[in-house]
Amino acid sequence: MWLRWVVFLIFPSSTLVKSFLLIRGHRYAHTRTVALEEQLQKTHHKNTRTNHKVRGLLDHVLNRLHQEWDETKWSRLRNYLYRSQEKLTEEQVKNVLDFLLQHLDETDAALVLQQSPRILRKNAKTSLEPTYQFLKDLYGESLLSVALKRNPDLLLTRGAGYDGGVLELVEVFLAEELALSQRQIATIKKDFPVLFQTPVSKLLSTVYLFRTRMEHQTHEQATVAIAKMMLLHPQIFILSVESIEHRIEFLVKECGLDTDSIVRNAGFLLGLSIEENLEPKLKLLSAYIPNREMLATALKSHPQILGLAQDTLQAKFSYFDRIDADCFGTNSVLTADDSLASRILLRATPVLSLSLEKNIIPKIEFLAKVWGIESLDTSPRSPRLSLSEQLRQYPSILSLSLGGNIRPTVEFYNRTSYIELDSSWRLQPWSISLRGRDLAASLSNRLLPRWHFFHSKLFSKEDSNAQRAMQKGLPLHILVSATDTTFCDEFNFDATEYSVFKREAIPRLKFSSQFDTWVKTGRPIDV
Repeated sequence: MWLRWVVFLIFPSSTLVKSFLLIRGHRYAHTRTVALEEQLQKTHHKNTRTNHKVRGLLDHVLNRLHQEWDETKWSRLRNYLYRSQEKLTEEQVKNVLDFLLQHLDETDAALVLQQSPRILRKNAKTSLEPTYQFLKDLYGESLLSVALKRNPDLLLTRGAGYDGGVLELVEVFLAEELALSQRQIATIKKDFPVLFQTPVSKLLSTVYLFRTRMEHQTHEQATVAIAKMMLLHPQIFILSVESIEHRIEFLVKECGLDTDSIVRNAGFLLGLSIEENLEPKLKLLSAYIPNREMLATALKSHPQILGLAQDTLQAKFSYFDRIDADCFGTNSVLTADDSLASRILLRATPVLSLSLEKNIIPKIEFLAKVWGIESLDTSPRSPRLSLSEQLRQYPSILSLSLGGNIRPTVEFYNRTSYIELDSSWRLQPWSISLRGRDLAASLSNRLLPRWHFFHSKLFSKEDSNAQRAMQKGLPLHILVSATDTTFCDEFNFDATEYSVFKREAIPRLKFSSQFDTWVKTGRPIDV
């Protein structure tokens, strides 16, 4: 600084001062340039060294495994080496290779490195060897190779169950605490081996949480329910107790469920995210049933609906809404909570778990023909109910099997002349249309026994009044809706005799070829 003032006093010219400052700037610029060049040289040297190291490690791996370079197979390992070369040593890579080749053949070892290159950072002695022994105990040596081919990440398994002692403790826990058999334990080992790395203290805490929340169950009942959940959803038991408790609170407070029903019927819900999964679905369902108590009733009857994908639920609601629009018009004042979708959600919740394309749509298209509805659009001039109105009357008809229940029952009504269908199952214009409740009546437990018993008595009844009543035929409402007592009283039948007939006839109607013969020919069934 003092030199600057001396120069200024001797040479007061501002030009000289500026020249001096420029000299200082030039010196700084020169110093900066030299430093940058040195840094570039160091970086270039480092990159050269890095490339050389990665190539060396790759060559070592390929040579040990007798493999050729293939970009599609080895690029993941190469990229991992570039990212981790500062932490990996040649000795570490060599130790992991030695471990792999000791226990696996070259092809399996190559597959593990190609798919799970992170294994190179594992300590062969303290991590990989215990893990391998643990997995061998689970799968057996012959199946472990198959398991590794299916999931090369198995050797990266993390947890506390690396040694056989912990494995045995978990087995004892499952057998003693949940009363699972050795076969059931073996199934869990095969399907979800990670469970056997979980500390027993963690498993005990989770089971204790479920037992304390299942207030209305005895200890034995709770144990049976928890054991069933363990078999179906073992992944829930490795979650933190806090996470499980948080989700239980949400399902109880917001969805109206109880812990008993969650554990017994819908344990998988405890593995779903509240923010990303449960809350959006609850919002969608609330649009169709705004009343919280009514929605809770629906969810209690079938909590599995919360496990469906939201897109899947929305697609089904949209389909039912289109039926409403076709039947009532797009300008209808129909609200979401008064829609067909709302009625199904409230009265026949399990229907929403059925496949839309493979189950619901074929069923509705068949019913539309049986009800005499040529298309989803029913003209207001038509004397028949619209498709939406028919489904609203008894939405549970959609929960029955098309081939196992609905079609055979429709065939019964057609052959007994309660309705008249053409060869394509379409209702004839002059025929009456049956309600969904009529089509849902049990064929083997109600319709066939009553029909056959009635006709077996038709020409053998001594009571003239009863004979005249029987000559009028078997009314549909007596056939379908009446109790057995009312059915017998209507025609003065002996209730005990009918009860014996029904008990003996049902197995034959249900499990023999006589049912098919009767449906096709109308010949009586031998009892």
